[in-house]
Amino acid sequence: MTSARTLSLSRRTFAAFAVALSVTAGTVVVDASLTAPPAAAASVAGGTITRSEVLARAEAWYSRRHNADMTYSQELKTSGATSDRNYRRDCSGLVDMAWHLNADPNTQGLMNTTITKAITRNQLLPGDLLNDVVNNDSGYPYHAILFGGWENAAKTSFWYYSFGGTPMKKVTGASFSDSILAGHATSQYAARRYVNIVDDAAPVEPDPHGTVYARSRDAAGVWETNATRVDANPNIAGIAGTKNADGSMHIFAAVPGSGIWHRKAWEANATQIDTNPNVKAVTAASLPNGTMHVFAVIEGSGVWTRTRAANGVWNNNAVHLDSNPAIDGISATGLADGTIHFFGLVPGSGIWERTRNANGVWNTNANQIDTNDSISDIASAALPDGTLHVFGAIPGSGVWTRTRTAAGVWNNNAVHMDSNPAVNAISAAGLPNGTLQIDVTVDGSGVWHRSRNTAGTWDSNAVKIDGNGSVFSTYTVGLNDNTIGVGTNVDLS
Repeated sequence: MTSARTLSLSRRTFAAFAVALSVTAGTVVVDASLTAPPAAAASVAGGTITRSEVLARAEAWYSRRHNADMTYSQELKTSGATSDRNYRRDCSGLVDMAWHLNADPNTQGLMNTTITKAITRNQLLPGDLLNDVVNNDSGYPYHAILFGGWENAAKTSFWYYSFGGTPMKKVTGASFSDSILAGHATSQYAARRYVNIVDDAAPVEPDPHGTVYARSRDAAGVWETNATRVDANPNIAGIAGTKNADGSMHIFAAVPGSGIWHRKAWEANATQIDTNPNVKAVTAASLPNGTMHVFAVIEGSGVWTRTRAANGVWNNNAVHLDSNPAIDGISATGLADGTIHFFGLVPGSGIWERTRNANGVWNTNANQIDTNDSISDIASAALPDGTLHVFGAIPGSGVWTRTRTAAGVWNNNAVHMDSNPAVNAISAAGLPNGTLQIDVTVDGSGVWHRSRNTAGTWDSNAVKIDGNGSVFSTYTVGLNDNTIGVGTNVDLS
């Protein structure tokens, strides 16, 4: 069994500026020695603007600070970062320009609630304003500075842009514990936020995808030393395996943009059995009558299933099993009584089960068997005694398992069988000898295996069977001779 994680790709407006700016849990750390190129015109004057664009626009002015048209003036103007408008060359003019305003409010004008709103200092984020409008300083009493970001997680120091004289300044190592900030009493600054500023989209990584390797364990419990690459396609985003009634092992690969590919172990070439390019995840199950059943999550559509007859012919058409578009992880298991049990993971909801009876009829409604909304991956396996076992990976907690008796009753409570908080993917299988086998992937560590004996006791310790820390998806198949086949999908993204 496997479940694929879906990550959408996005283009960063200011990729070069992101080199100098890193955001982690609301904390911004800047290398003041780095400068950004001129800001791109992603916003329009007076419209919404991202925090990264605000800082890029301010940096564009800072890079021009020694130019003749950048001397401090409360009256003269110069072109903004994108040259679509001129702005006053003073402290509030810098803020006006960085926010890409279509007006020229002065320091007091920036306090207007149609432009800014009050926030606490602890809430400050890159591109926010610190504004002093207290009239008790010598010389010009007011001052506005553009907050650049926090320099540490404790929020005890920060950096900012200030245009209170020639040249414009970028200041690091500032602190609210200092009595003076940019020549003005620190206590007089009010924290304000532009009403049209928006947070940048969180950076995302490409969906994991890569080639497939296989490794086996013999009936005596000895694992192969080395894994063998069995599929060189670098675009595989999820794998599943099942044992057919004749004892053969069959592997399925989900390839986004292409569909689902099937291979009998170990045929030289895979066969495409489904051309839907929007496949996200795949799982498979077999029945004693020789049929095989593959299930796929299709982006925005739910779950579809396709059957291979005992004579090896796949159905021409897939069947829409579940229309819930939120289903993410999937697993399926066939029982000796001819039933198939399909499990769908719905993020924020838990695990739902749907059953197909021995006559081939699916339940109309799914049954919720676990309400834990933190489960991130699932697997399932059956034993010769008719019991059914479901496993759920919970980030920060480990792996939990729940059992359905041969009479069809699910246990009320799940059992915590692995406490590794870094488990991110799981697969499982039952063997003819009555033991359960589970394999888990730990990001950066590899694949770990654990067994449950016929008395129902799990191994105290997991065994590391693969040290490749880039594995993101696995399958586990138990064969008739009590050997185990484990597949690993290695991330190449």
